[in-house]
Amino acid sequence: MSFSWNLRGLIFCLGLLLLSCHICAVSPAQSALAGATGVNTVLYTDWQRENLMSIPRADDATFLRRVRLDLTGRAPSVEEIEQFCGDESPNKREALIRRLLDSEEYADMMAMRYAELFRVKSEFPINLWPNAVQLYHRYLREVALQDKPLRDVAYEMLTASGSNFRVAPANYFRAVADRTPEGLAKATLMTWLGIRLEKMPAGSVEKLSPFFSRIGKKSTAEWKEEIIYTEPGEGILTATAPDGTRYSIDTAKEDPRVVFANWLREDKELQCSKAWVNRAWYWMLGVPLSGDSPDDMPIPTKWGGPSSGKLPELNEKLLTTLAKDFHATGGKMKELLATICLCDAYQADWKTAPVLQEKAEKHFAVYPVHRIEAEVVVDLLADLTGHHEQYRSVIPEPFTILPEGTRAIEITDGSISSATLDAFGRPPRDSGAASERNNAVTGSQRLYLMNSGILYKDLEKLAKQQLSKSNKKVEELIDACYLQVLSRRATEEEVELIKAYTRELPKNDRRRAVAIDLLWSLVNSKEFLYHH
Repeated sequence: MSFSWNLRGLIFCLGLLLLSCHICAVSPAQSALAGATGVNTVLYTDWQRENLMSIPRADDATFLRRVRLDLTGRAPSVEEIEQFCGDESPNKREALIRRLLDSEEYADMMAMRYAELFRVKSEFPINLWPNAVQLYHRYLREVALQDKPLRDVAYEMLTASGSNFRVAPANYFRAVADRTPEGLAKATLMTWLGIRLEKMPAGSVEKLSPFFSRIGKKSTAEWKEEIIYTEPGEGILTATAPDGTRYSIDTAKEDPRVVFANWLREDKELQCSKAWVNRAWYWMLGVPLSGDSPDDMPIPTKWGGPSSGKLPELNEKLLTTLAKDFHATGGKMKELLATICLCDAYQADWKTAPVLQEKAEKHFAVYPVHRIEAEVVVDLLADLTGHHEQYRSVIPEPFTILPEGTRAIEITDGSISSATLDAFGRPPRDSGAASERNNAVTGSQRLYLMNSGILYKDLEKLAKQQLSKSNKKVEELIDACYLQVLSRRATEEEVELIKAYTRELPKNDRRRAVAIDLLWSLVNSKEFLYHH
């Protein structure tokens, strides 16, 4: 790639980026308050009070790309865009959501999210090893695909015994770097209740860790295999659940971790349900309802948490409303995600009048713009260009090479990555904390997108494909590029800008040059790299 092309393309890209803030035309107003139920009732009541009811919804093309990326990690095809935008059925958005939730691609996307939370990694510091990683990941993917209630999943994981190579849930306690009773208590609090143990009242670790003090482990003749079991013993063990409930456990008759699993499964105060609602809201809208991180829920006051620092009223009502419904289903994630995707906070446009924008963002009256996950960015580029990265383990125990064409979201093992995935902030899966994922914009990301010779050659091939389909007019070529990269048609203003740029190019190379420059510019735009 020559410097002269890079400079020319950069100038063009900067001009186009000025227009990328104008993402799409919008359709008219929110649903009426009358007849609204559940989460929309909570939203509308708040928006009426704040005079935010006139904010428009996202148009069909924007919504399609949004929900496609969130639920499957994949952009819609051009055919799907045209079909969906041309469909006049009143319930087409709900039908789309249900179809995506029942897809294999949804299972892949959710398995990736679950794998982060449950620390699916073969090497240091988790050291599950490849056999267990494959088994554990298949189990989590099946949980997503079959919509297994998380109440049952929690019980299976917390009470599992047997070989971690043969009993998938037995890897729950195996996949923790600190496997002391205190370390297991800390991991369980964060994974299932969204609470960090260090923020609990003083002495909580000593009271909670006895639930996990009888978990034993032993090796077998199979390399790296481990048997998880409850060590036998007699006597009375005293332990205290996070809500202050004290238990005297006769260890000759009861398994302490079963006692805790039953406490968690009951979820009387909806803390477990709220933790998962907070994560689901974060997955779909990019921001948690509670705190700065979805795994840093506040400690309830009656559990010894601070009496001040309560959540905003809207956030608390949304969290409670969704948690009650989620708990009633036993923890069915598909129903929770469908509810969120169908609510008007999710279906809102990303912008409103500048004078209202800040307040609208605070009250979820506009969709929060946020970075697309590293794995999804890499997969989007692969789907566009047909060029898939090669994924392999860094440490050969044993050396693993994934099949060509493997999507980044399908990678089972946190130890397997690539330089591009690392540059875009893929989490290492060491702790299960959401903060491991880095969605910040970095110089290395920009250097890759703007200066990668491999990416430029891939985009050149894509430009040739667009040009070979037909002798398109410039306007048709522009539309084809926008649909393929951004899942929408170009606006009139964008078309005029690009046509003006085209007239400056040599006539004998005009169509090829504008195609590659346009594709490169769109891939470097904020609109391509962000959920909106």
